[in-house]
Amino acid sequence: MICIYRSLPSDNDQKILAYGCLGLQFKHEEHTVNKRLEDIIYGICQGYRRVITSNRIPHVFHDRDFIYMLRELRFELPTLSSDQDTEIDGITPTSLLHALEDNFNGIKNDEFKELVEIFFTAIQEQCPDFKLPSKTEQIYRNVPIILRQSMKLDSVRRRLYGRYKLIIDESDDESAIRLLFQTGILDSDPSRTTVFRMSDFPDDIHNEIRNVEILSTIKLCMETGKTILMVNTGRIHGSLYDVFNQNFSIMATDETRKIFSKVAIGSKTVDVVVHEEFQCIVHIPRNEFKDLPSPFPSRFQKYSWSISDFYRIQFEHLTANEQTIIKNVEKKAQTFIEHFGSQYFYGLNENTLYSCLLSLITTNGNEHYSLLNVHQLYTQMTIKSKSFIEQNSSNIQQCLLRSLLSKLMQLVSPESVILKLSTFEDQIAQWLCTDYFQHQEHFSIERFIRQLIADPSIDVHNDDLLATMNTKPQKHNEITLITKAMIFTRTSSYIIGLNKESKSQLFSGGDNDEYGNISDNIDVLNMAMIENSVELQEKFHTYEKDDRKNVLIVVIDAQNGQQRLHIPFVRQLIDKTEYTSNVINLKQRKYFLMLIHSPAQELYHKSYFSSIFLHNWDYYFFDTCTPGGAFHLQKMIQILSSSYDQQSKESIDNILCDLNTLFDDCLWDFCSRIQIALQELPEDMFKNKMASQFYRNQTSPINRVQCLKKILHESTELQKCIVNIYHEHISTKNSFHKMYNMIYQFSKDILCGKRFDGLVHSIQSQTGIAFSNFVSHILKFIMNNYGLETLSNISTNNNNYSSMLKLIDYSSFIDDNDVDNQSSSPNQGIIRIVANYSCIPQTFLYYLFHQRIRSIANEIKLTWILKHTENQGLKLFINLLTLYEKNFAFKF
Repeated sequence: MICIYRSLPSDNDQKILAYGCLGLQFKHEEHTVNKRLEDIIYGICQGYRRVITSNRIPHVFHDRDFIYMLRELRFELPTLSSDQDTEIDGITPTSLLHALEDNFNGIKNDEFKELVEIFFTAIQEQCPDFKLPSKTEQIYRNVPIILRQSMKLDSVRRRLYGRYKLIIDESDDESAIRLLFQTGILDSDPSRTTVFRMSDFPDDIHNEIRNVEILSTIKLCMETGKTILMVNTGRIHGSLYDVFNQNFSIMATDETRKIFSKVAIGSKTVDVVVHEEFQCIVHIPRNEFKDLPSPFPSRFQKYSWSISDFYRIQFEHLTANEQTIIKNVEKKAQTFIEHFGSQYFYGLNENTLYSCLLSLITTNGNEHYSLLNVHQLYTQMTIKSKSFIEQNSSNIQQCLLRSLLSKLMQLVSPESVILKLSTFEDQIAQWLCTDYFQHQEHFSIERFIRQLIADPSIDVHNDDLLATMNTKPQKHNEITLITKAMIFTRTSSYIIGLNKESKSQLFSGGDNDEYGNISDNIDVLNMAMIENSVELQEKFHTYEKDDRKNVLIVVIDAQNGQQRLHIPFVRQLIDKTEYTSNVINLKQRKYFLMLIHSPAQELYHKSYFSSIFLHNWDYYFFDTCTPGGAFHLQKMIQILSSSYDQQSKESIDNILCDLNTLFDDCLWDFCSRIQIALQELPEDMFKNKMASQFYRNQTSPINRVQCLKKILHESTELQKCIVNIYHEHISTKNSFHKMYNMIYQFSKDILCGKRFDGLVHSIQSQTGIAFSNFVSHILKFIMNNYGLETLSNISTNNNNYSSMLKLIDYSSFIDDNDVDNQSSSPNQGIIRIVANYSCIPQTFLYYLFHQRIRSIANEIKLTWILKHTENQGLKLFINLLTLYEKNFAFKF
């Protein structure tokens, strides 16, 4: 592409252009306008020349902006005549400011105010009294007002000096798009507003057919007068060159009037009818704005929009008392973030806090802004925190602050919470711990979904949750229903392979599950399996029409650059489908989850997407999304919560996993490590065929596991006995402190990068290692001397097994007073199965029994020998002393 830039026009040419745009005749010899107006026009021209040459103003403005500003001044100012030929009566400071706001915007607030100052200074050099009113803050319009008024221009004014809009988004998550809908500037109704977003799928980037489809739909919107929002549509901007430039041709008769523009669709250029009400908004991220061809931005009215600016706008509409409250909340929340560590909040940026503060401000239909009622702060996901947030419901500032902090805590990992709790005062630490581990969900996606889709009225009328001072029960309609959530978690092999077929493992339901298995109600969409945008849209359409499904999970690998690019596209599809399903066609409420996973190594160094709480989106960090019922999560939560409650510590044991569930893993570990060092006996010597097959050297580890399971199935009490023994040896009176220290050390290792697993997986893994080593050593003693053959001879009684297993010296392979031993490295050594006899003993654990009898016998012998030796030694000592006295004549 070659861009040709025209040089700066001369002063005279600039003046001629200004007069022509204002509808005035310019003659060198004659004065066609009064002296004051002539000086103002001259000052405007000089102001524009200074702006485009200034180093303090971004070079994003061109002659087209200057021309449309003058055209607006011409048709916006009062006239002396109602004839078609408008006569300018004068340009006021306010009208010039409004024209600058419409046509020289799109830059930062301080830069825009400096631009206004340049224009007014140039005019004041000719007209010293040309000044804005003293209260300039009330004179300046904010971007939403400017944009809303510009969008509501009648068709005549829009055609004469209005341009289409270019929204420059200062955020990195396209928050400006959501603000357009949230403020009502754009209508969410698809019949009035259509969003066009082009995907970044490789199959779509060079797909000319897809481009033609989008342009054809845009053509239909132009004909019907809809408003279109174009996002990431740079590939088709060239086809809409005449539309953006508003190069219209008009065909009029006595009764009708039609406007036409040219649109390049494929290889053809067609004339398209442009409805009088048609409007277009193009969205551009700030980081892409600098790369646009210079002529492109000049075709539009430009507006820069950020969340912080939007918050300041709403803040200024609050009462003085409310401003003080919200300012204190902002200050304390910022202090909390700095104290906790901003790196531990996933997706946190400068806009996250402002988006949370925006959620505390509400407005009515008359644009009256106020702080949200304390009792209306809750969603179905946060209602459990009500008793803590409203501990003192009369203190509005405290309630708002706690609500905001609770929302921010949704973004942190459990290990960072555990590590940082000790840096807070005990009361604050207890509140944070309880709210995070008991009232929020960060460990089970199944429980999260159940709470998401549950009837909120069940929680609302729960007196335990609503036990607040002087608070009446909430009504159902005071709870905001969250239907869209983004979950950040660590990458795991299970998450990578999560799809429709594997989802049943994640949502297995439980024996005590009163709601049954929800797997049938959930649809899973893994972006790794999607080839193009058409396929993705079909998946969403299928989910929307499926009455059996009410939860859609979209899995995205954030480390995969291609999948990461699709996050905005997926979010737009979710917003669209959610509005259609839950607002327009409310047959069954639909819920949407985006599961974004990234490697643990990058978790605290890079956030792949921002957490911005706008447009009813919620965000959570999950420690793990891996299925499994072996971990006792509630017991860990009890340990953490009780660290501030001295009375409940002693009642907690230190076993965080269901050892019976882990027992099968122990069998696999044992069979993979054993080495049979036994003489292979004939099969007829065994009564138990499974035992015979187990001891064969040719038997594979898989078959050994199966044999062992069948033998243990016949000896049902043995497993229980082994588990009970482990409980007895691992439990001590200081177990609470040791278990808490272990959890704390794991958390520290994760944050320091020594561990890459989540907290739950780390605890479960290390507990499994310790338990597996314990079980393997016990099984070794049982297997020795062909013990499996005689195992069935023991009566299936727990006491019998317990008595026999006491023959084993557990101190040889476990430190029964050190819970931290669980964090040791796994023992991957070979376990040798040996025989001490040339036959099969008929007594279970006969060798250990024989060793124990021999040990006892040896102790008895040693005791007798010592006693006998002691008596004989005393007599010998006395005789030696007597002999010494006689020989040396010395007495003792």
